[in-house]
Amino acid sequence: MKYSLAVLLLKMADQTGTPFDREYAERFFTKAGQGTRNLVDFYLDVSHGQADLGDSEVFGWLDLPHTSDELAAYHQQVIDDETNRLNDENNALPDEQKLSPEEIKKKAGETAHTRRRGKIKEWAREAAAAVEPEPVDLTRFVNFVAVFSAPLDYFGSTDGVVVNHNPPNEELNSVDLTGVAHEVGHGLGFTHSHREQTSDDYGDLWDIMSAYKVRYNHAGSSNEDFNRPYHTYGPGLNVVNMQIQGWLDMSRVYQFPATGSSQVTLRPLHRRDLPGYLAARVGGTWIEFRMDELWDSAIGRPVVLLHRRDINESGKPCSTILITHEGGGIVDVGGAPDRPRPDLRDGEVFKIGNELDIDSDLLRIAVVINAEAREATIHVTHRPARQLEPALPFGGVTSDGGGLIWTPGRGWVRVPPRSPLYAVLEQIAEIEQLQTLTAAPAQHATISAMTTQRLALVRDDVNRIIANRLAPSIPASPLSAKREEG
Repeated sequence: MKYSLAVLLLKMADQTGTPFDREYAERFFTKAGQGTRNLVDFYLDVSHGQADLGDSEVFGWLDLPHTSDELAAYHQQVIDDETNRLNDENNALPDEQKLSPEEIKKKAGETAHTRRRGKIKEWAREAAAAVEPEPVDLTRFVNFVAVFSAPLDYFGSTDGVVVNHNPPNEELNSVDLTGVAHEVGHGLGFTHSHREQTSDDYGDLWDIMSAYKVRYNHAGSSNEDFNRPYHTYGPGLNVVNMQIQGWLDMSRVYQFPATGSSQVTLRPLHRRDLPGYLAARVGGTWIEFRMDELWDSAIGRPVVLLHRRDINESGKPCSTILITHEGGGIVDVGGAPDRPRPDLRDGEVFKIGNELDIDSDLLRIAVVINAEAREATIHVTHRPARQLEPALPFGGVTSDGGGLIWTPGRGWVRVPPRSPLYAVLEQIAEIEQLQTLTAAPAQHATISAMTTQRLALVRDDVNRIIANRLAPSIPASPLSAKREEG
């Protein structure tokens, strides 16, 4: 699918000079630079070929008849107006509903921040409309990217992306690939990626939608495996963000069975040039393998990551990376504290639930990574919690029977809450489940004892059923007993 962008190079009235020429912008944003690891290459790779930004166009440099001081004055005016409006509303409220001065200041600041960014996008549209001899028709593009020649703001939205050149550091909030790819991601509809156990944004260090907290390549990186003409790059996009956007090729996603044990070999998520599965899913958990190469060359080591699809505070779908290692104060191999982390490394196991509690949900994911072959073998055991089917009782049968039934050869007998055969079948099912468990040697004795106990219960229940079936006496009818008493 085509995702063409209108790239507007903008210079405000109080900004002098331009930091780079138009040719650099065209190599960065359009097919003119395809093959140099530019923005077009990035999105083609992380979308599995679904997102083509190659037909983007660059316009400018364009002069804006506005200054930074004008923007700052507008921002302050909104703060003052909103503060006055909120104070007026506050004065009319009962004391128990009044906002504190801090709350009023916060609300006014949030409104001013939003309107300030709206004003920047408004000026960018005005600049596009003023291009001569022919205005830039922004409706021809999926979105526009306003690139300012000096620091102004840095954000992305579905109705405009704003970035700027940052002279003190061209690799942070500047016209660098990591930052721009992140903001363009917002322009295409992505939200920030999250980390389990926290509501903070920017929680997934292996996903571009957490920039700049991600593990990305920059000057001084030792993991670069291709030229770095755009200052920074990486990491890639996680599997859930790809699925949300409709970019994931589901024919290359392995679906684990709902229950039982099985395994699959995965290729690195963004190596669609290699044969095999690129991701897997068990229930609501998505599994991906990432190699420390290409866009992901700064992630440090080959890892397996687990994600789920969530909804953020604004009601939009987002990805959440799961914590797979809780840590424990032990010093890690590299000398760093053993803190909670989301990455599964070679030989590690992630587990939720207890193998010995057959009524609970169990998910066990074991990982073996062959970095040289670019393969990760994922072994999954999944046992959903046992669900008891709801039933609608009739009469009083739920408490000691509560009814009578005529059985040929036996006469009238009480109806039990349920047939004793149910208990036998449940014990047999639990024995079968125990035989499938993979446990540590220290737990073998426990499993053996539990199995023996259930076999004894089955024996006792079956003996009682047989004895009752073979009983020679035929109980008298309750009606006959009443007649004899009378």
